[in-house]
Amino acid sequence: MNSKLRIFTVSLFLILLCLISVYSINAEDNMTNLMIKEIKGEIITSDSLESKGDTTFNALEIQQNNGIIYGKGVINKNGNESNITFKGELYPVIGKSPLEGKLILGDLKSDDNFNILQFKIEKDTNINNKDAKITLILEDKKNKNWLRFEKNIDIKTFEDFHHGSKCIVQNKNT
Repeated sequence: MNSKLRIFTVSLFLILLCLISVYSINAEDNMTNLMIKEIKGEIITSDSLESKGDTTFNALEIQQNNGIIYGKGVINKNGNESNITFKGELYPVIGKSPLEGKLILGDLKSDDNFNILQFKIEKDTNINNKDAKITLILEDKKNKNWLRFEKNIDIKTFEDFHHGSKCIVQNKNT
């Protein structure tokens, strides 16, 4: 009787261990890290939509997990550096739009010196679809100037972020 209980206990333990391992692997599948050393950008003044100078977004790091993103980096504007951190949610364009599956929008907040006006990742609409582009538009809280950054990224990163953005929509609908 004691050996049957021991076999049952060991079997139950192994089943639970396998289930936890499978769950952990699936949880990791939706995590994506994006690191960009430098993105050159432009400064756009609030009184005109013309470029009024150059800026760079250095050491941009974005971590995405199931559509929730956390990011940080350093903005260099006219020789002055400012750290920025942000967090928020990603949403795919869905429905009968021609942009379905090709565009991800972010609803992001920053507690630093900048408002995030736009965050988007879009798939190249050319036939090859091998590239994607990330765009960030920030507003300097002090002078209301806009800082616009764009950088090409690989299509795999787009697909990973897109999958995560779909997860957040599914979770909100349940």
